[in-house]
Amino acid sequence: TVSSCIKAEFGKQWYQRRVREKEVLSKVHTLLFYVCSGDVDSYLENVLPTVTSIEPETHGSLVEGTKFHEYMFESAKKDKLKVNCTMVAPHVQLLGADAA
Repeated sequence: TVSSCIKAEFGKQWYQRRVREKEVLSKVHTLLFYVCSGDVDSYLENVLPTVTSIEPETHGSLVEGTKFHEYMFESAKKDKLKVNCTMVAPHVQLLGADAA
């Protein structure tokens, strides 16, 4: 019936979204692991040079590019800082096939 076809398609789309969300979380977890372990090379290999972020150290200012992150990796290594790496209640918002 039409109703069962709609339910099946909805179920397929729901499942595909969940798989994509898990892929995104896995990538974020991997990046966090690189940060925690101080592996700047692997981190830089896995982010775009145009990455943007808002970090606690920038007091809400937007950071563009990887220079800030490279500096933070080197600073943590030089000062032998213990890095707190915690991901609590992550939420993924899919924006399209290639964006989250």
